[in-house]
Amino acid sequence: MKTFREIKVWQKAMDFVTKLYQHTREFPKDE
Repeated sequence: MKTFREIKVWQKAMDFVTKLYQHTREFPKDE
């Protein structure tokens, strides 16, 4: 059985969250 970190859906979700965080970090503080 694969661990949850090996599942492709998990990997894609983590990539998405990382990219989303990088973009939202650039927003002004009052947003």
